[in-house]
Amino acid sequence: MPDLIHEADHQSMSALVGGIIDDIQRLFRQEIALARREIQAEWTKTKSAAVLLGGGIAVLALGIVLLGFMFAKLLALVLPEWAGFGIVGGVLIILGGILLSSAVATINRIHLVPPRTVQSLEEDMEAVTNAVSPGGASQSPPTRVRGGPA
Repeated sequence: MPDLIHEADHQSMSALVGGIIDDIQRLFRQEIALARREIQAEWTKTKSAAVLLGGGIAVLALGIVLLGFMFAKLLALVLPEWAGFGIVGGVLIILGGILLSSAVATINRIHLVPPRTVQSLEEDMEAVTNAVSPGGASQSPPTRVRGGPA
């Protein structure tokens, strides 16, 4: 009779471990799917920003060249021609710096590492660690960190 109880305990333990492994595999697949969706969304934002940036640079460059010559020639009516071109060049350098600063700020908003996936993986690792640690089943479920939904 004790052998039957021991065998039943062994089968329940095997089923429990098998269930945990199945859950971890399913969880891993879900995390990979989430990461793919987040990376795809960020890649779409990156492509859109690059297209807009390239088109904007081309149009601005042409316009700036034409306006620069116009303003330099206009200033040449009251100042020496070199002074007109110097003033226009200085103004264009300042505007170029502002535009580059804006582009860098936009690029910095792009997340190369998907933040929700990283947070979810950290929470999942904590839950798995709690579940497989001694007495893990009797512990309370892990709390969400960093303001995530409960």
